Amino acid sequence: MNEVWWKAEKSRVAEKVFEYVNHLRENQGYTHSMNLENYRFYNDVEMEGLDLQNYSNPSPSSALGHRVSFNIIKSMCDTVTATVTKSQPSPTFLTSGGSWSQRRKGELLTKFCQGQFYEAGVYDIAPRVFLDACVFGTGVIKVYEEDGKIRCERIFPDEIICDAEESRYAEPRQLFQVKVVNKEVLKGLYPDKSEIIDDSIDAEDNPALRSMVSEDRGQLVVIEAWHLPSSKDSKDGVHSICVEGGCLYHGAYERDDFPFVKINWGDKLLGYWGCGLSEQLTGIQLEINNILKDIKEQMSLAKPKVFVETGSRISKAHLNNQVWGVIEYTSPGKPPQFYVPKSVSPEVFAQLDRLYS
Repeated sequence: MNEVWWKAEKSRVAEKVFEYVNHLRENQGYTHSMNLENYRFYNDVEMEGLDLQNYSNPSPSSALGHRVSFNIIKSMCDTVTATVTKSQPSPTFLTSGGSWSQRRKGELLTKFCQGQFYEAGVYDIAPRVFLDACVFGTGVIKVYEEDGKIRCERIFPDEIICDAEESRYAEPRQLFQVKVVNKEVLKGLYPDKSEIIDDSIDAEDNPALRSMVSEDRGQLVVIEAWHLPSSKDSKDGVHSICVEGGCLYHGAYERDDFPFVKINWGDKLLGYWGCGLSEQLTGIQLEINNILKDIKEQMSLAKPKVFVETGSRISKAHLNNQVWGVIEYTSPGKPPQFYVPKSVSPEVFAQLDRLYS
């Protein structure tokens, strides 16, 4: 850990990147834990993790019906997303006191940007990214160039890793994206690195990342790493794409920002990640869950009862739901007393309404 990855020799960059990311995942797992907890609340499902082995296999408790019947977190996140993302904003170029030619150029530039937004699928991706911001606190769009065209991709927030100590003021100097990619896709993108890709299948170091990969399907953990230049004149900006067997790409990085558009639902006082609507509603959701549980138990106990005096010689078979049925009893025995207990106090429902409001 003494040698930083962006200053290492090219042959050792992948080793240092995986070593550093493993260290961050093992020692800063609270970010992953928060993402997992928010995912559980929104989807109302119990699951062990967000990796390949767990996200599609919820635990049996969900299948048995142990679910929240009043999920305000999902309701609020979906409502806000539908309301905010129904508009489709785009950059507009305006001229003040310009000539007709300049105004015409502004109109054409506006149309060009709108066309780029549609071609890159921004309006399809943005609602999902905004929903990520509601649920996880931060939504991420990756903007990159492919075949001479601008591309946009929604990035699941749990794939982004940064050093919490370095990003205290929300401005990290290095960032990592951890993604699982099919082996054949990687060979198509990097045909000259086929040997490195094949060797990475059998690599068994890095246990912190091993759960993300399914070897049966030929998938690899790929880490894309960025280090911003330390100053305007420094040459230490680096961009690398690594698998466990080595680097697929390694080159200089001259930009002063990362290729991500980050949307926060709410900013925290410290740190890189935002505070989501799901996190803000967690306390209310837990209290509603407890109230609903109490209501269910009380209503289960509040069953109608029949009080029959001992020795009245009334047959229990006569106590049925027959209309105008006749029940005989021996005098001076008292007739049966039918009692329907009050199920739930009105104050409980009033508290439930207050929490929902």
